[in-house]
Amino acid sequence: MSQPTSLQYRFGEFCLDVAERRLLRCGVNIPLAPKVFDTLLLLVENSGHLIEKEEFMKKLWPDTFVGDDALARNISVLRRALGGTSDSQSVIATVPKRGYRFVAEVDHNGSKSENFQTADLWHIAKALHQQPAPPMQQPITPTPAEPAGSNGNGIASVTIPSPALAASPSWLRPVPFVFFTLVLGVLAGLITFYLLHHVQSP
Repeated sequence: MSQPTSLQYRFGEFCLDVAERRLLRCGVNIPLAPKVFDTLLLLVENSGHLIEKEEFMKKLWPDTFVGDDALARNISVLRRALGGTSDSQSVIATVPKRGYRFVAEVDHNGSKSENFQTADLWHIAKALHQQPAPPMQQPITPTPAEPAGSNGNGIASVTIPSPALAASPSWLRPVPFVFFTLVLGVLAGLITFYLLHHVQSP
């Protein structure tokens, strides 16, 4: 049975190396007779599908007449090699009076698997490229609370200072008051001096 030299099948802890005709479990070789290996390979190649007994006979013993016992014996050996019992149905299921089905999930590695993975990656990249970019979110500005001088409509009453007072530094704002006080003091002194001097003169 000629197969692609790079083809491997993986299921669970097992690897079926077609080129080397080996069954490995966690890297450890599990020896199988040639017809037993061919039985497993036929099952794995058609995983999930029913294989009729007649097809086993045509593929495994094309020029020899054998009974169903030979096929049943190969299936029993395979079930034990795959970690089950001779009648376990977890990996190889029996379809009464018809044949067998490989029910474990199989991962195809090698040239076929690489083609499938490359196609899948291309479709994923294309889908991501076609998706529109998410809109940029505007920063949320917190709404300030109404000031104490609000008129009840959400509009605060603001007292606008005079331009001269608003433009002048804070330390110059008391100067007019002090200057006015000094002027009043000087005028009061002059008036007092004049009155006193006018009263005391003959």
